[in-house]
Amino acid sequence: MTVGALLLLVGAAAPAARADNATWLIGAAKADITPPAFDATQDLKDFPEVDTSRQTTCPRSVYNGKRLWRFEEPYIDANGSGHFEYPDPNGNPGKPGDQFCDYNHNGRWDGIYLSGGQNNQATAVHDPIDARAIAFSDGKKTVVLVSVISQGMFNTYIDPARAEAESMASQGSHRATCGHIDEMVVSSNHNESSPDPIGLYGAPPIPNAPAGAHSGIDDYYMDWVAHQIATAAVQACDQRQPATMREAEFPIPPGLRQEIPGDRFPTADDYGKPAAIDPKVRVLQARAANGQTIFTMMNLADHNQDIGQSDTPGVATAISGDWPGYFHRQLEGLTGGMAMFLAADIGSMEDPITVPAIGGPLCRNGENGCYEQVQATGDALADHVAASLSTARPVRV
Repeated sequence: MTVGALLLLVGAAAPAARADNATWLIGAAKADITPPAFDATQDLKDFPEVDTSRQTTCPRSVYNGKRLWRFEEPYIDANGSGHFEYPDPNGNPGKPGDQFCDYNHNGRWDGIYLSGGQNNQATAVHDPIDARAIAFSDGKKTVVLVSVISQGMFNTYIDPARAEAESMASQGSHRATCGHIDEMVVSSNHNESSPDPIGLYGAPPIPNAPAGAHSGIDDYYMDWVAHQIATAAVQACDQRQPATMREAEFPIPPGLRQEIPGDRFPTADDYGKPAAIDPKVRVLQARAANGQTIFTMMNLADHNQDIGQSDTPGVATAISGDWPGYFHRQLEGLTGGMAMFLAADIGSMEDPITVPAIGGPLCRNGENGCYEQVQATGDALADHVAASLSTARPVRV
């Protein structure tokens, strides 16, 4: 969704005529969606040893395979690998695979696989990931926009998140501070160093295929993410306050370029030249009556997959916000308030990158995902976004 489309949505929800002194009511909030570390006490609550409601018996004296994260089903580490393994797809008798407790009876092991490639089980957290929400209101109707650090979100998760947010908004303490959410839009920012939400990246890998033999979705984790999205949405609604908004727009600036593969129709044409592309950076900012920033949003057509597709050991299996994570932190330091990257019409427009790119054996001039490069990219974008605000135009209700 572009910023323009968002403003049309808010405008459509507003009354046909407003007084000239009408003001926005704006709130912003975020909720952590980093997979929590494994905790034995919590694990016995999530997966009881005897669960009659789910017809599962799973004694930890037997199912004691090492798990790093909450929401991963217990298993028996048959060969002592230290992580869960499916049977070898070629029938190798030396790799029989691990038996697991299938609490939700979906026929697969639910664990934290990342989106960068098949069989990428998460091994560490490099930097946290989250869902960021902005509530826009004209005083009568409220629209909430949530940007999630995730590769994609099916309605399977968006619909429950929206329903929970709309229900929470009118209950308990939220009834006085929020009251109602009329519309809610959930957008993914195409991150590939976050848990697999679409199912392509499970295990074992299938030779010459873009997917694993089993889905990489962890249903327990995704249910929790839906709850966190709803939580961020309602908190943003709770925190609405009188505000002004302003917007700016500029082309990808010197010192940065967008990577556009020449073999991706319709982003590139039959001759490998850019065709259906969106090289604009759009900025939207809200400030409270006292001048403090509530949020600053950048709307940009670009993936963030450098870290998830790195070939450096340990990088592709680490949870990270990639360049948008660095962008968020840098922009918040420059402008205050909450920063948001909102993915626009991506197509096959790949990661933005600095010019020149970071050299050296680790980053290889942008050919390999590395933290030094994504920080340089994120910081540079944040610097340009902050600078653009000096010429920003007001957005009236």
